[in-house]
Amino acid sequence: IGWSAAIFYFVAHALAKGGLFLGAGVVERTTGTRDLGKLGGLMRNMPVTTFSLSLCSLSIMGFPPLAGFFPKLMVIKGVVDSGYPGLAMGAILSSILTLLYLTRLMVRVFGGEVIYTKVKEDKPLMVGSVFFLGLLSLAIGLIAPYFLAYSYPFFTFLGGK
Repeated sequence: IGWSAAIFYFVAHALAKGGLFLGAGVVERTTGTRDLGKLGGLMRNMPVTTFSLSLCSLSIMGFPPLAGFFPKLMVIKGVVDSGYPGLAMGAILSSILTLLYLTRLMVRVFGGEVIYTKVKEDKPLMVGSVFFLGLLSLAIGLIAPYFLAYSYPFFTFLGGK
């Protein structure tokens, strides 16, 4: 389960993190700044980017049914089964810290008071790429339980056999 979890983790993380980096590029190109103190309220003018980055962020955080949830669960289970509960607690703490910093980022950039009133999503290729990666994270997360249930008895509660 460890090798499968590691490979699945790399794929899920690459999809979501790639979406986050592309999304950061969309925000920077659209607003002209990287300064979080100068950003806010972009949800109103950039709904597709907000939705796409939300999917990518939730996948990195490990929320079900996104792709990032299953490898995190597999890693934690594998570590516990190997007799290292302290390491599992470290992985859980790491996930909590990831949840906190990404939530802060999303709220700060897309929530709150509108600072840039004239911005709009005018980079369709960039926005579309982020949207595609977010949807791909969701799609993989939705189909993963069926493949995992056939390979690992632990996941039979997800469907499959």
